[in-house]
Amino acid sequence: EVGCVCFGGRTDAASMPVNLVARLHKLFDATMCEKLVAQFPGGACLYGEGYGKGIQGKIGTAYGTLPDFALFDVNVSDERVEGGWWLERDDVNGIAESLNIPHVPIIDYSGTLHDMIYMVKHGVISAYSKETPFFAEGLVARPQCGLKTRKGGRIITKLKMVDFLNAIRS
Repeated sequence: EVGCVCFGGRTDAASMPVNLVARLHKLFDATMCEKLVAQFPGGACLYGEGYGKGIQGKIGTAYGTLPDFALFDVNVSDERVEGGWWLERDDVNGIAESLNIPHVPIIDYSGTLHDMIYMVKHGVISAYSKETPFFAEGLVARPQCGLKTRKGGRIITKLKMVDFLNAIRS
């Protein structure tokens, strides 16, 4: 925990690589806390993903020599709305830019889920590819109209290339 910011994994039992924790502490310093409190006086939860060397196995080095963090979602606390409210994607990118932190790139795509499965299964070149192209881990798909379940949960699909590779190997 750093001032007004705490870090967590996907679950309470998850552990983060030490080099990523060090990067998060450097990124979310006292100045960043002041910016966050000013931007979200009622609180917010920033969701992101660590990437880079030491984070994603062998492929991590393709992202560079240091670990980093990319923002992909923001939930704003609001006492009037149970569970807060989720920012639109353009607003998430705006928050990342205002805080000077990377955000997960958007692929402008409007096809079917079956088409996306095909794309991921056969490899999508990562937007992080600089000198040597490499495949992205996968894609996260969200309906443009923001569909929800009957209980109010957002409908989001994550397709990972490794899942298809594991299915082929078995």
